[in-house]
Order: sequence, then structure tokens, then C-alpha cells
Amino acid sequence: LFLPREASEDVTLANTLIPKGTLVVIVPAVTHFNTQIWGPDAEAFRPGRWDERGEKGEPGLGSDPYAFVPFLHGPRGCIGKAFAMITL
Repeated sequence: LFLPREASEDVTLANTLIPKGTLVVIVPAVTHFNTQIWGPDAEAFRPGRWDERGEKGEPGLGSDPYAFVPFLHGPRGCIGKAFAMITL
């Protein structure tokens, strides 16, 4: 899933200038399977990752709202998020 967004103003991210009007593509799978965020077993299903205190007492990785974004955030997020959460 690729989610295109247009920069509404000049912004610098990671020391890189992104000029206003530039098309930026968001790829949630990049962070969803990032071993630097989730550890060496990033592809494993471990629900404990989202526990408030994590699986081993450390702060839960799920406490970062931008580490896992299946519905995205803000006004351009998925309009079906609330329905999906209710049906779970």
C-alpha cells in the first residue's frame, strides 16, 4: 500500500529538505516490519508488543503512535478505522 501525500510547506526531515509541492509516498510496511523498531523478530506475531509495559517490563513498543499505522493518523486517515475497531 502506497499513500501519496503532497508537502503543504517546505520541511526538513532527517536533514533532507522537502520543498512545498513535493509528492511524498508513505509506505506503512516499512515501519511495520522495521527491525530497528520492533527487534529482530519484527515479522513475528507477538501481541505483547502493544502491552503498556511491553513483554519484559520495558515501555511497550506500541506506545509510539507512529510505529504502527495501519489506518494512518489525522484528517486523511482511514474513514473505516472506527468501524474496523468495533468489529474486532
